[in-house]
Amino acid sequence: MADTPTYDEFQKRIEALEKAETTLKKNEKKVKQAGFEKRKLENQLQQVYKMEAMDTFAGGIAHDFNNILAVILGNAEIAIDDDPDWEQVQCSLQEIRKVCLRAKALVKGILAFSRQDRQALKSIRITSIIKESIKFLRSSIPSTIDIHHQISNLSFPILSNPVHINQVMMNLCANAFQAMQEEGGVLTISLNEVMVEQDEKDRLRRNMRPGQYAHLSVGDTGCGMDPKIQKRIFDPYFTTKSSGEGTGMGLALVHGIIKNHGGEIFVKSELNKGSVFDVYFPRAEIKPADMVVIPSETSPTGSERILLIDDEEPVIRVTDKILKNLGYDVTPVQNSQEALTLFRSDPDQFDLVITDTTMPKMTGVELSEALMTLRADLPIILCTGYSEKISQKKADALGVKGLLMKPITKSEMATMVRQALDTS
Repeated sequence: MADTPTYDEFQKRIEALEKAETTLKKNEKKVKQAGFEKRKLENQLQQVYKMEAMDTFAGGIAHDFNNILAVILGNAEIAIDDDPDWEQVQCSLQEIRKVCLRAKALVKGILAFSRQDRQALKSIRITSIIKESIKFLRSSIPSTIDIHHQISNLSFPILSNPVHINQVMMNLCANAFQAMQEEGGVLTISLNEVMVEQDEKDRLRRNMRPGQYAHLSVGDTGCGMDPKIQKRIFDPYFTTKSSGEGTGMGLALVHGIIKNHGGEIFVKSELNKGSVFDVYFPRAEIKPADMVVIPSETSPTGSERILLIDDEEPVIRVTDKILKNLGYDVTPVQNSQEALTLFRSDPDQFDLVITDTTMPKMTGVELSEALMTLRADLPIILCTGYSEKISQKKADALGVKGLLMKPITKSEMATMVRQALDTS
């Protein structure tokens, strides 16, 4: 018969079992935590797949959609010029023109959100951009929400571009709208100049660099946020919305844009009292070369010879008519190789070339390179509905005179053509 364990041996076995049980519980907790982290990563991976799909979708539709807008906008502007005295028709045509320009801005916003529109930052004055964004908001936000705004004309520019400013505005205002969706309320937007001092008393602004800032404030009277949510609102993929109602990327995108601009964003919020987002963009040093060119209301004209290339027949037809109405002698060609053959026969027969970038067999970039080997001083303007292979920086490196994004207004085209010809 085996010896009966002593009391101490029983105690040791019990302690060993308790220790093993404690270890097992810890491991179970670790397993649960690992499972939670795995599900979180899987959800984030799904969001990444969605964003990549949006990248592909945005790039795929932008070129074709902007070509369609180019035809609508171009024909509307031609009709406006053809019959300036028919008031009823003029009002309808002006509305078509406004809607086309809004659609153009919308495509830019989609491309910016999908990270495919990487426009260079330039010195711009944002007052007019904020005002245009407010006009767009009024037509898209329900009447249960009042918009109060106080927009000052800033005396200095900031380093940015219109797409990024629109993106910040749209996301902040969409966030405010969501907070007031059920009961309505007041959306308050203000823009003013502020000076941040070296010994700033404001708790939030004291860590900002001293200097002048454009201060954009977007506030709402909605549901507000508790402190825990406030700490996470700028985290990628964080959202308090139900599944399918949001990606959690809107405020993360805003935060990224503002930080890339050297700015700051702060939020103040109370439950059931609303939220206020304060955005600060630092003043940019004014450099004339960096200023955005605003086309003149009166379109400049000319009589020079222009070779126009675009593989889309409706686009080339409307662009041809716009240029001819401005006084130019235009030769339209729908095939880039045919255009090269025509140019090669007499490199001095044209004063300017305007070409689309996305064309079969030979792209606009390849055509431009071929043309400039035949005549190095040839001024060329590239037009694009969207292309991930061309940017202003690449266009400058290529040596072309300008890059225009479709749909192109008559004023933009006229201004760019005149500049290209006058600086050659």
